[in-house]
Amino acid sequence: MFPPYRTDWTEQARVTAAAVQRTGEMEELLDRWRLRAEQVGREVGAPGRTASIVRFQPDSFRLYGPRSFSGSVLTAVGLDLGERAWNEYSMLQVGPEMASEIDGDVVFFTDRAGDPSAGARGAVSRLWGTAAVRAGRVHEVEDETWMVGIGVLGADRIVDDVRQRLAPGPPS
Repeated sequence: MFPPYRTDWTEQARVTAAAVQRTGEMEELLDRWRLRAEQVGREVGAPGRTASIVRFQPDSFRLYGPRSFSGSVLTAVGLDLGERAWNEYSMLQVGPEMASEIDGDVVFFTDRAGDPSAGARGAVSRLWGTAAVRAGRVHEVEDETWMVGIGVLGADRIVDDVRQRLAPGPPS
């Protein structure tokens, strides 16, 4: 029923809505979501800032680009994910020796293993020296939302995470 994986999540939402004859409702949901993403982006000062989205795996990590699900949400908020040699899925699979690629002003990461000292996450954490790390702008987020929560609800939760973690004000 769906076009190939490379189709963006909003297009998949439209295909699903068309299949159940709810195209108008989906367009309203997507319009409201996009306006909210832009508003939150302005609130947190996203324009002009860069971000890295990292998914740690046992021996490597992935960076997610602007056409990935979570990357497209951060792009809609106004964060820039940088220019890279993104693969066909808008990802970059690299090893711990490439920790310098995690170079955003702010970093969002997931780690399904949950052990900060193990595997690629442990190796990368020993190598990290980026401004985001030094400034404490590194945020662990839910893998289920950021990586597999593909749809309007998941996108809304990512926007909530961005607002919560990047909102100006006193630290919590």
